[in-house]
Amino acid sequence: MTTEDKSDFKAATQCWLCDNALGKDKVRVHCHFTAKQSKEKKGKKEYNIGGTTVNYIMCSLENRVFMIAFDYLKKQNIEVGALVFDGLMVYQKDVPEEMLPELLEKCSAEVKKIWDVILHLLPKLRMKVFCACPNNWSHYEDKCFFLSRDNEAFADSLKLCEVIGRQYGRSASLATVDDAKTQQFLTDLMIKINSIGMYIGLNDLVTEGTFHWVANGKQATYFNWGPTQPNNRGGNENCVAMRVDPVIGFNYSWTDGSCTVPTTYICEMGSRYWKPSRIAVIVIFCTCPNGWNHYEDKCFFLSRDNETFGNSLMLCEVIGRQYGRSASLATVDDAKTQQFLTDLMIKINSIGMYIGLNDLVTEGTFHWIANGKQATYFNWGPTQPNNRGGNENCVAMRVDPVIGFNYSWTDGPCTVPTTYICEMV
Repeated sequence: MTTEDKSDFKAATQCWLCDNALGKDKVRVHCHFTAKQSKEKKGKKEYNIGGTTVNYIMCSLENRVFMIAFDYLKKQNIEVGALVFDGLMVYQKDVPEEMLPELLEKCSAEVKKIWDVILHLLPKLRMKVFCACPNNWSHYEDKCFFLSRDNEAFADSLKLCEVIGRQYGRSASLATVDDAKTQQFLTDLMIKINSIGMYIGLNDLVTEGTFHWVANGKQATYFNWGPTQPNNRGGNENCVAMRVDPVIGFNYSWTDGSCTVPTTYICEMGSRYWKPSRIAVIVIFCTCPNGWNHYEDKCFFLSRDNETFGNSLMLCEVIGRQYGRSASLATVDDAKTQQFLTDLMIKINSIGMYIGLNDLVTEGTFHWIANGKQATYFNWGPTQPNNRGGNENCVAMRVDPVIGFNYSWTDGPCTVPTTYICEMV
């Protein structure tokens, strides 16, 4: 990369920072102006991004990295089907599926060498479309809906929706109710089965009072709250259900409640049946959403609510899916990560939080739940781990200066509700 390239790209990176801080619409004109200047300086070599022709310099860090990946693929004589904001597409005729992992690894290494950006390249399938809903599912617009008979916690409900979807080779999740017509459609279905309450996919697990849909990660703009809702009673009501209780004014309206309360639930699944036809390469960048903290190649989130170890893990996974990413309980595999998380806990005055370490399989042999690796770094507190009572298999960072715990680790029963730390790649 030339000095001129880096100078131009510095301006573009500033655009990217403004994009994230102020919103894309407010700075898009400035980004395009910067790109136009670069184009005029460098001559006729052009690329088209989202309908706007620019040269070499792009309007965000993501797009610059895309260009490196684009150039690398072209040098391998691989036809790149599209250069867009969310991915690069290559064709199966050029890259057989068994060769794709090696290609992606080399492409990622090339990006890191040139721009020192860590990214993850994932294979994904581009599909053909057929429309239909299976038996016992109800069709509305481009979705199928299913109302469960069994009661489950929020995270379990989400997992079961996903499991059911996989039975049909489709992606399923808890229902998104983003307009009044969908609300009425689901109300009518609940009336038919005499349901008095069902989970939908809305939650404010990350930021209190800011609700997102778990199926697509979008912030909600339509609401149908019942009386005095949402009220976050007790400080841990982060998951939403449609509720019926005419005595207090709930008429299939929404209430926030504890995510661990077992309730029936509504699944949604695309009515489009996708048949694989070609391979696309999707680039996922390690930028962190609001409410998360960036460290190296991960994002970390510290919860507000107390959950068991199992529920903590499931809720981390749920939150990650909102962003289309993989999340789990935190892996603390070196002293620098330990210090980073200690500093975050100090900021919120936390006295204890689950991390992803456990010896559930073999007593005394600890593994990280996010990657299954056996732990080699430890930060145990006094006399830990002691497996007191014979059932202390899950690990938390703990603060208790009187007995010598300074954000050090303790093993404890996995059923004790505690706040927790999620990590996301």
